Amino acid sequence: MAIRKINGARVKEIITIYIKEVLKIGIVALILGNAGAYYAAHLWLQNFSEKITLSPWYFIGADIIIIILIITTIVLNSLRISKANPVESLKNE
Repeated sequence: MAIRKINGARVKEIITIYIKEVLKIGIVALILGNAGAYYAAHLWLQNFSEKITLSPWYFIGADIIIIILIITTIVLNSLRISKANPVESLKNE
């Protein structure tokens, strides 16, 4: 981040780059996690005598909450780092 900041990138541009990169991985992880969670929940629910339907809205709601948490974490950490002096950051590295 310090190098991009020194080269003239604005904080908004840097945050956008980070969000795109992390969400690429995050979306794939959510899809794989949803498939595994659905399969595990389906197997677990077969052990009960009363059957219920497994609604996809539970998974979609959880995904939305997770994406909001990811974006919030990225923005807060990026803002904290962007306020620091980039020269000090480069000295430490």
